Parts: sequence; structure tokens; C-alpha cells
Amino acid sequence: MGSRLVGRVGLTVALACALSFVGWRFPTGGRISLEMVPILVLALSDGAGVGTLCGALFGALDMLLEGAVRHPIEAVLDYLVAFAVLGTAGWFSGRYRKEHRSEVAVAAVVLAVALRFVCHTVSGVLWYTAGNWTMSALFNASYLVPDAIMCALLVPQVARRVV
Repeated sequence: MGSRLVGRVGLTVALACALSFVGWRFPTGGRISLEMVPILVLALSDGAGVGTLCGALFGALDMLLEGAVRHPIEAVLDYLVAFAVLGTAGWFSGRYRKEHRSEVAVAAVVLAVALRFVCHTVSGVLWYTAGNWTMSALFNASYLVPDAIMCALLVPQVARRVV
């Protein structure tokens, strides 16, 4: 990985971290913020590998800053994997760079956020809702659906200028 790309990953993680402090936090966990936007844009720009690395780094930093982990598996599902899967937006990178179509960026956002939703929901079933899939899914949807809508609106606009 070249120094220029390392710098882009570092700046993206820092921007995502800063954006994670702006927004609305649920008292029981979860937040509505724009933290995913820079990670998704980087994934669209530089591919799934870079996006996954960036997401995992942000997840690790977020875990350190938030510090609300009760079990190692929760740390992996709610932070490392949940944010690393945002890199799957990079699966659309080649097509997006070729076509620069908003629909491609929105599809990338939907896939990535859906996978993040799965990670948080499984974690919720294991650690918070005593096996209640509905309760876990509803809680996680309460903040991820608004996040996904904001990302679906913003990522194509930002990516058009950056990618």
C-alpha cells in the first residue's frame, strides 16, 4: 500500500471518527450519524479491500472510544466486522468509476448497510435480546435505516466529486 493510499485511509478514518460524534445517540446504544459516508466513498473509490481495511480500522477506533463491550465476540461483531463490511461497497467500485451513476452508488450503500445490519442484529440476539430476533432487528433498524437513507442521498453526491 502506497503512502498516498495510507494517507487517504488515515484521513477517512479520522473523518468518520469526527462524524461519529455529530448526530443523535440512543441511550441504549446505536447512533444516527454520517460516520459511514467517508468509508463508503473510499470503498467506491479504491475498492473493497481498502474499504474493508478502513472500516475495520474505524471500528477498532470506535470501540476504543466508546468502550461498551461486554464480550470479545460482541467486540468482533458490533465493531470490527460491522464496520469492515462497509468495504463491500467497493464491489461496485469498477462499475461506479466507469459509469458514475448514482444508482450504482446507492446499490453499494444498500448492500453495505444491510450487511452491517446483519452483524448488529446477530450481536443483539446473542448479547442483548436473549434470542429475540424481532427485538434486535427493530432496534438496529431504528438507527440504521435513517443512516442508510442519509448515506444513499449523500454518498452519490460526494463520490461524484471525489471518485
